[in-house]
Amino acid sequence: MVGNRIFLITGSPKTGKTTLAVSASQFAPDTLPAKPGVDCDDTLVIQLDSDGTLGAADAGLFPKVLDLSGAGGYENIDKELAKAIPMIREAVTKGEIRNVCIDLTVLDREIRLYAAGDRGGAKSSLGNADVTLSGDVNWNLVSARGLTLMRAFKTLPCTVIGMAHLRRTDNNYFLKDGEKKAVEKVNDIRGIAGDKAQFTADLSKGVYDPWVHACSGIFVTEVRQVQVGSGLKPKIEKQYVTHTGATPEFEAGARRSSVLQGMETRSLNAILRDMYNFQTK
Repeated sequence: MVGNRIFLITGSPKTGKTTLAVSASQFAPDTLPAKPGVDCDDTLVIQLDSDGTLGAADAGLFPKVLDLSGAGGYENIDKELAKAIPMIREAVTKGEIRNVCIDLTVLDREIRLYAAGDRGGAKSSLGNADVTLSGDVNWNLVSARGLTLMRAFKTLPCTVIGMAHLRRTDNNYFLKDGEKKAVEKVNDIRGIAGDKAQFTADLSKGVYDPWVHACSGIFVTEVRQVQVGSGLKPKIEKQYVTHTGATPEFEAGARRSSVLQGMETRSLNAILRDMYNFQTK
């Protein structure tokens, strides 16, 4: 048992965030995809999106899954997590689980919808419309729920990995003109990138701050096109890379980053092994 460690993985959609998280498993090979596929029974994914582990499966990684994608809103998700955390803690204590992964992007959205509905604003009867970045959201409530979430996961004596989409650090970039004044009045809507990076986690500040302040590393996933072979018809393949240090483009960084490459193509198991020099088997 390695004790509680927190990490955050960010990236654009379909860039291997869940794959990297699941590859923290002691059963994951150092390079991906895993051929043949491997059961990552020591890793649990708390799934809030019904397709959340498809990318990991494509890479040959098959974790345990707690599927909350049909829970239906933050209040129900919160209740399910409250029931699940003690059971997960027991499984960790028994040595059955070493890593727990959760999609923070979906959870953050549901918390904001809940906080907007609490104020009677930006609430859709359909239940799945996003809220605008405006004063309709009770941001104090978002912060309270974000802190409660982190405290719950901090009780787990294992590696906990949050996953989130990226956004530009310019809050106004995606907003319409009518929304910009509202954003200016709510300065702490979103997290602020370190090192003046262009992109950071697309999370509310109330969810982002407790997580990033507790974490030992922020990793950014990216997909690149690489040429394999030569000749008239070289083969082009996708290469999944992980940024382990801050750049002008991405907010990233890890403790003991001196033992890592700035861009890694290895599994998270291999990266963490170098960071902590612990035996995985």
